[in-house]
Amino acid sequence: MALVLTRRSGEELLLKLESDISESELQQLMTDGVQIRIARIDGQQAKISIEAPAISLYCSDRAAAPLAGISSGSN
Repeated sequence: MALVLTRRSGEELLLKLESDISESELQQLMTDGVQIRIARIDGQQAKISIEAPAISLYCSDRAAAPLAGISSGSN
């Protein structure tokens, strides 16, 4: 299961790594990557699905606080 967000035209997402990410977590991210999929477009809104390894990665935008770590789609 992936983290699924909805954004309107012109809105942004920012994916960042936590500063305390371990070497093995970074290697896992480099190996597995992050998959971002446009799940649906409805008028001016897009539903975005984000899947990533269970690491210290978080997603935020200018209007909201950072979300919990994205862990292989468990959020």
